[in-house]
Amino acid sequence: MGALAAAAPASPAQACPACACPVCGGPARPAPANRHGRVVAGCAACGHHFVANPWSEAEIRSFYQGMEYFRKNCAHQGIASIEDDAAWQGWTAHRLGQIERLLLPRLGPGPLRILEVGCLEGRVLRGLARMGHSVSGCDVNAEVAALGARLFGLDIRPGSPEECGFEPASFDAVISFHTLEHLRDPFAALEAQRELVHPGGAVFLEVPLNEADHDNRDHLHFFSEASLEQALRRLFPRFETEANVFADASGRAIGSALALAFKDAP
Repeated sequence: MGALAAAAPASPAQACPACACPVCGGPARPAPANRHGRVVAGCAACGHHFVANPWSEAEIRSFYQGMEYFRKNCAHQGIASIEDDAAWQGWTAHRLGQIERLLLPRLGPGPLRILEVGCLEGRVLRGLARMGHSVSGCDVNAEVAALGARLFGLDIRPGSPEECGFEPASFDAVISFHTLEHLRDPFAALEAQRELVHPGGAVFLEVPLNEADHDNRDHLHFFSEASLEQALRRLFPRFETEANVFADASGRAIGSALALAFKDAP
């Protein structure tokens, strides 16, 4: 995996000459470049912050490849191996609990057809499959996707949902956890997810909220409650959000929001 190299420092004016918020279109004020050379602009209207001079799509794809990224991503959860079932139990139970409590009761008794975007190794999908659901996954990390597919015998494909060959309107639900904030265009990704859900289905996601750490080089968007709701409102006739707090392996509390968005109006 190639690291994202720090760019030459950009002035706010260079990176954001006429910044408009990608969520609400309001004026966004750029801040000085962070330690990676990224300029984070903030919208006073909806509170959304975003990187105004993001890395290229090719650089981002390269960064998320291989086992090195997997180890870094899982280290804050206290997990070091895909194969160690015991280490995953608490994390997997937490994710499945969210899905069982908020999503599954709204979509009928099942079994359901569920796609996870950004599934990495597929532990959540494995849990859902054991409940009797038909599952698929996709992740841009080709090595980890292939390893998860082999270990768990699941349909996990490398790439974005648009690249993986899934038929439109073929899922009851599309789920993703802490994925949208990593993307250059999370709103296009949300739209693509909506198109994969059949009428009556739902998109279920989690994103971090109100992040103050703009030096986080992995994140290109920093959602607020208002900006998340506005982004969902653009694409879905009805949705619900719920505030959430969880702790990483060091005990640090992290705020997030869960969102359940329905393709159809009531």
